[in-house]
Amino acid sequence: MSANRLQKEFNNYIRCVRAAQTASKSLMDAVCEIYEPQWSGYEALQAQTGRLGQLVGGLCT
Repeated sequence: MSANRLQKEFNNYIRCVRAAQTASKSLMDAVCEIYEPQWSGYEALQAQTGRLGQLVGGLCT
């Protein structure tokens, strides 16, 4: 019984992590879409977005 609950909770956790990954990517895509290349900090935003994508992507692999 306890093993079944653990498996259920773990599967729910993985689903939530994947949902958070999707939400994070969508948010970063929206921010990058409105942030224009001529604005200061554009390169830093692009670099940070890439690092965040790698970090969050590593959670689900």
